[in-house]
Amino acid sequence: FAREVGAEEVGLEYLVTEEARKEFERMKEYKDAVDCNFRGKSGPNNPTPPAATSGLGHDTVGAVAVDAHGNFAAATSTGGITMKRSGRVGDSPILGAGAYAANEVGAASSTGHGESIMKVLLCYRALAGGRRAQEAVDEA
Repeated sequence: FAREVGAEEVGLEYLVTEEARKEFERMKEYKDAVDCNFRGKSGPNNPTPPAATSGLGHDTVGAVAVDAHGNFAAATSTGGITMKRSGRVGDSPILGAGAYAANEVGAASSTGHGESIMKVLLCYRALAGGRRAQEAVDEA
């Protein structure tokens, strides 16, 4: 489509900032990327976590809503994880993990370490039985 409308083409070097290239080099090891992005730890390839130096981080955002008719909705969008393993699917698209809504109980959206959230379907658990969110986390 871009070519059809005459949009200017640019090379990959135009789309990747120097800061992003340096972060990519620091995060060559998956474990280092997880430790740095989710645990705030330094590692052999990460003398300083990128979020600590750039202020950007890798955030997930979520929203819940109820309309005028009492219908609930939930949505979650992830910033992803640097150097994710090929084929990894995070918690955001997993019903009950990254988001959950049911008119009978409400709506929830979660952020954090996706693998941990998926194991317990955190949003579903938070709403199941009408418990408070912290109770569901403690039980999980």
